[in-house]
Amino acid sequence: MGNTRSALKQKEEELKSVKNRLIEIETFYKEKLQEARSALKQKEEELKSVKDSKSLNSEDKSSCQRCEQHEREHKESMTEMETFYKKKLHEARSALKQKEEELKSVRDSLTEMETLNEEKLHEARSALKQKEEELKSFKDRMAAELEEDTKSMNIPVSQTPAEIQTHQKNLYEARSALNQKEEELKLVRDRMTEMERLNQEKLQEARSSLKQKEEELKSFRISLTDMERLYQGIHWARSSLKQKEEELKSVKNRMTEMERLNQEKLHEARSALKQEEGQIESLEDRLIKMCTYQKNLYEARSALTQKDQELKSLKDRMTEMETLYKEKLHEARSALKQKDEELKSVRDRVAPDLTLSIKTGDTESMNNPVSKTKLTEMYNKLKLLQWPKIKDHLKSNAVSREFTRDLTQKMFKDAAEEMERKKKQIDEVFGLIENSSGLTPQKVKEFRQLTIHSLQMNLHHSRKEDLLQSPFLDDEAQYSQDVMENFRLLASECYWLGCLMALNNPPLQPDWENHVPGMDAWDIFPRNIKSV
Repeated sequence: MGNTRSALKQKEEELKSVKNRLIEIETFYKEKLQEARSALKQKEEELKSVKDSKSLNSEDKSSCQRCEQHEREHKESMTEMETFYKKKLHEARSALKQKEEELKSVRDSLTEMETLNEEKLHEARSALKQKEEELKSFKDRMAAELEEDTKSMNIPVSQTPAEIQTHQKNLYEARSALNQKEEELKLVRDRMTEMERLNQEKLQEARSSLKQKEEELKSFRISLTDMERLYQGIHWARSSLKQKEEELKSVKNRMTEMERLNQEKLHEARSALKQEEGQIESLEDRLIKMCTYQKNLYEARSALTQKDQELKSLKDRMTEMETLYKEKLHEARSALKQKDEELKSVRDRVAPDLTLSIKTGDTESMNNPVSKTKLTEMYNKLKLLQWPKIKDHLKSNAVSREFTRDLTQKMFKDAAEEMERKKKQIDEVFGLIENSSGLTPQKVKEFRQLTIHSLQMNLHHSRKEDLLQSPFLDDEAQYSQDVMENFRLLASECYWLGCLMALNNPPLQPDWENHVPGMDAWDIFPRNIKSV
């Protein structure tokens, strides 16, 4: 029973730990789904803008190309995210299946324990029944002996006083033995009653614990169902995005076809005009030759007048068509120019603050791979995806949790100190530039921030193993090669991410002070990061 209780308690802690990880992963999935929906909404607005435009010039085509590039990048991001969600969903299902098998094993153990208790209780009842039969037999035998003794005591002539004393002594011993048997029987009954009561209490506790585990497993299944629903939402967002891309492509094809038809019509009109001009020239030549004939000349002049009217009418129609096309083209260019002016006005208003903040991380930018949002995503990926795999290897090799925690904190601390030293060197260089170049302090500050951002981008594209100093442990010989590989992977990830976080403006670091570990003692990474 003690082993079963320990197993139930251990399974309860493991199930609670898995539930907490599932809640964190589900929250992470919801944030990613919200980002996907926002991107889908942005693509719908771009598609609507393209549909409302009447024509495309060279700048519009360049804008469309940029949109297509963003769409391809977002599509690749959606594919990677979907693969990541499938993998996590498969891991959650595997964990659920494992928990169900463990719960089934606990049930089987509880059933075996109940069977064993029933068998022991049956044996104790059989022993009690045997004791009662022995006591009854002893009582009958003592009663028979007492009756014989009584009969013999009623014949005083044939018995001496010594015989009478012997009979009395035997009677006293028999009564003492009878009382002793009754006390033993009572003690056995009390022990049986207490054993039955303890068994009932233990069975009731085990059943209550088993029922609680089944309810927690049911809640875990509901959470898994919510994750599957989130995955379906992501699949729907991807399908909608694909549909919007097809619509955008169709609109672009229609706009291209419309532009081609307009060019063909304009070419036909110019050809007709040129043909009419040729006919007029031919008619004028004929009129010069027939100038001697008044009547023919009059008729020729009449025909010429008619042709002039037709030509004028054709020219008027051509003028109206060209005017209409020019007006539409002018409207499109005016609208584009107005948008450019509005964009330029917005840029001029926010340029003093935005130019520097985009490079240093003060303002979020989709094109900045080291913004605060991206750094937070990298930290969550390290905490939720990479750390559990490394942790399993370290735990299986009996590595100290305290040593692993100290190593992790040391890597982040060393990275922050090293980046602080580099920033001081940059400050010394820019201090000399400010004194000798004649630049304003604001410009020097901007150039300094750009230099730090360049250093941050260089570290982002560097190999993580190259940044870590070797050896990074004092005594590497006491660990196996497998353990050292996992230590090096953990240390390089923490040092690389710590450098990027220390170069952010303002610097970031994990919130070690407010970290409260959960049920899992190996939960060494804080939930949040904070600004320093």
